Amino acid sequence: MNTTHKKVLILEDDDDAGLLVARMLESNGFKTEVVKKISSAKSKIAQEPDYDLLFFDYNLPDGNSFDLIRNLNEDYSSPIIVYSAYLTESDREEAKALGVLDCLKKPIDNQVIFATLKRHELI
Repeated sequence: MNTTHKKVLILEDDDDAGLLVARMLESNGFKTEVVKKISSAKSKIAQEPDYDLLFFDYNLPDGNSFDLIRNLNEDYSSPIIVYSAYLTESDREEAKALGVLDCLKKPIDNQVIFATLKRHELI
């Protein structure tokens, strides 16, 4: 599958981590945008509802990404990957119930992202 021009919205409050994830995804052919707050992600999704992938950190200064996922229009169908150093088994179950495609553990590297994208046929 050709990923060139596929758009990914990355929600990550840490500048270095956001840049790292963006570079990893870009190395796999995606076009990325990084935002730091849930409110910014909501605005981006409202303006551009055609993201091919949402890649969200779990813990953010203005809540957790599950808050945003719960509030997305139920017709919103872009795949969502959540990542964090602190996801519990209960969090993973909630993510699955919310329709999250996968949960990754921080720190993540390019091989993990690549394998996840491939497993879910996103590349």
